[in-house]
Amino acid sequence: MDPTIRQASRETGRILVVDDDPRNIGVVKEILEDFTVLAVRSGQEALEKLRGFAPDIILLDIMMPDMDGYEVCRRIRGTDCSRFTKIIFVSGKAYLDDRLTGYEAGADDYLIKPFDGDELLAKVRVFSRLKSVEEILQIKSDFLALINHETRTPLTGLLALSELLLQETEAHGAELQALVRGVHASARRLMGLLEKTTLLCTVKTMSAVQAHPCPVAALAEPAVAPALERALEKGVQVAVELSSHTLVCDAGLLSTALGYVVDNAVKFSPPGSAVRVAGSLDPRDGSYRIEVSDRGKGIDPAWSERIFGELSVGDVRHHTEGQGLSLAIARRILALHRGSIGVSSEEGKGAVFVLRIPPLEPAPPEGSGDPIGSAPGPRAAPA
Repeated sequence: MDPTIRQASRETGRILVVDDDPRNIGVVKEILEDFTVLAVRSGQEALEKLRGFAPDIILLDIMMPDMDGYEVCRRIRGTDCSRFTKIIFVSGKAYLDDRLTGYEAGADDYLIKPFDGDELLAKVRVFSRLKSVEEILQIKSDFLALINHETRTPLTGLLALSELLLQETEAHGAELQALVRGVHASARRLMGLLEKTTLLCTVKTMSAVQAHPCPVAALAEPAVAPALERALEKGVQVAVELSSHTLVCDAGLLSTALGYVVDNAVKFSPPGSAVRVAGSLDPRDGSYRIEVSDRGKGIDPAWSERIFGELSVGDVRHHTEGQGLSLAIARRILALHRGSIGVSSEEGKGAVFVLRIPPLEPAPPEGSGDPIGSAPGPRAAPA
């Protein structure tokens, strides 16, 4: 075994220390005595050990004779095996420009020498946990992508075949029709879950949308139409009252968000009641407000925020059902448009969901600028 490796007794993280000063290496190894530590004294050696050692965290000096830390960091970030590896510069270069150069090279953090041992230990523990979380999230994302790929085709076939069976069994009695309807409804529910889960993963990773002008009516029509079938089955009326206006938005995403809110309202409306979708320009800030109101059982005030959380599952009184994904997706889509969604309600008196879409500039031509929703440049803080 390499004598510079110390086997961890309690911590599970693997730390690669890159520093040409053996005294610094000794200090770091003493502080991180409960981790598995490999120390090297040059950037080239660090690159050679990278794949075999597979560090969770790299503590990287900047001033080294063969290759400076910035270049080492850039090369590490260019390798597939270090996608989740956390890099912390540990250097005596304390100027802001030095730190910014480090972040631009791909570092996750910057620690100035001389440093406090407790601070270094705390940072290593935090970034070790963060790396583990990111790896788990990637595994979940890959698993969902695999499930999506492997189940969409058979589900599509099941839906098509059950629709044909519904047509063919019309003359074979109500009992057989009910069985086929049950199969078809279950397949639709599974397909809906698959589509929502995939969409949630997609919008969670987005930082921008391509926004273009779209009339409100053209956005609302495909949003409301899917909920009309459920409304007809329940005897619920859906009234749409939208002022004529053009929004700058990602029409597909925003229509999906509105559709989920309308479907949610219909879902929890009692038979014989009405759902109202009303929209107009707010003169106070120029945003477009869409209100979706129902006459359902309402929402406990304690749940008014929780219903927008991912996988928030409660009972019918709390206006949630199924997997609790629709409203979480809607909130994320509105956030991508720099807008918001909220709800006001009293138990027993229905609920009013309010979507606010602020005025935005159309996305610039491809290659000429940042799309709507991306973080602005150094002149302003991120939205």
